[in-house]
Amino acid sequence: MREAGACVADLGRRVFFNGSVGGSMDAIATATAEAEAMGLPNSRFEVLDVTRLPSEPKLDLITAFDAIHDQADPAAVLDNIRRALADDGLFVMIDFKFS
Repeated sequence: MREAGACVADLGRRVFFNGSVGGSMDAIATATAEAEAMGLPNSRFEVLDVTRLPSEPKLDLITAFDAIHDQADPAAVLDNIRRALADDGLFVMIDFKFS
């Protein structure tokens, strides 16, 4: 991971600091306000289509908790996660066997 901080994304309903993916616009607004109140100017929150994750900047950590099985094409989302990760990046996933 970067010494100056990590590029992190959470795919799903929750919001994390440093580049979140997922969540409602209300959650994004709340997270942005909380980060500003905590003096974290390098934090950014967004809602993105997980089937079109950007390949840059490379992400150091991607999490997906109870979210992959809800995707129309889970395999495509997992392929996009791999492309979005830095070479030494981590993907942490917890999911259920549903379909």
